[in-house]
Amino acid sequence: MSSYVVNFETLNAIASYMRLEGVTEEICQATIAGLHRENVEAVNHRYDEDSEVEGAWAYETSLEVTPVQVYGCISCLAYQISDHNNYEFLPGLALLEKLQARILAELNITESMIRLFPDYAWGM
Repeated sequence: MSSYVVNFETLNAIASYMRLEGVTEEICQATIAGLHRENVEAVNHRYDEDSEVEGAWAYETSLEVTPVQVYGCISCLAYQISDHNNYEFLPGLALLEKLQARILAELNITESMIRLFPDYAWGM
């Protein structure tokens, strides 16, 4: 699969869910903005490019999203960042992985089961 910079709608879906789960606006903005930068850097690393973040991320947390949609968005973003050196140690990624674990626990399902839901998608 090729790497790409995820769209702002995917980032905002994650941000919207984070706010619903009680993450403060400050932490939410810093986490998503940081992971967006890491996503750009990972794509640059993979394709030996030197692109900068195109446009400012328009922070929005008013999207109505399901936990299943957010799980897919987090999976997509995490995969796109995975080409980055030491990506598994990114603090923002750890927070998103905890959100994914909470989603699975709340729905009482496994990771393989969530992909069977009709609203599961790889990003938005």
